[in-house]
Amino acid sequence: MLADTLSAAVAYTATNIDDLFLLMLLYAQTDTKVGRGRILVGRYLSMLLLTAVSLGGALGARMLPDLVIRLLGLIPIALGVKAIFEGDGDGANSAEPTALGTAALSIASGADNIGVYIPLFAGYTIGGMIAAVVVFALLTLALCMLGQRLMSLGWLHGLLEKHKRWLVPAVLIMLGVGILLGI
Repeated sequence: MLADTLSAAVAYTATNIDDLFLLMLLYAQTDTKVGRGRILVGRYLSMLLLTAVSLGGALGARMLPDLVIRLLGLIPIALGVKAIFEGDGDGANSAEPTALGTAALSIASGADNIGVYIPLFAGYTIGGMIAAVVVFALLTLALCMLGQRLMSLGWLHGLLEKHKRWLVPAVLIMLGVGILLGI
């Protein structure tokens, strides 16, 4: 169960690090509690939908042999390689963020979440899946809090923005290799 919890934390971090920049931009557009609350609600809506789709896909994948499930590790590897060649195209609206707008932005950038979570969840027991959902809920809150705090640190934002193009693909590729190896 500890390994499932740790791999869920790594998977969440790998697939959501790019959203930290999106969150920083959204938080920069509001200075009200209501605005910050809308962003948080939107993030939870998107994570609920992305996680539910991934869990459904993983349960379907359980009917596959173990080797086929491991081969699903090729998905995050492909996403990582694709990210290397595509570069960065994130952006945000200039209007006050809404819960549905935040959710839509997060879902639109969430294909990597589904591609990583399905093979990851397919290797988990039901207990591991529950632990992963709890980890995702806690890390969603932490990510929102971090985005809110970091949005005002221009030097850090610039540094992360500069290296995100290589950091996210590297973590996705490592995660995919871990799935292929059954780690």
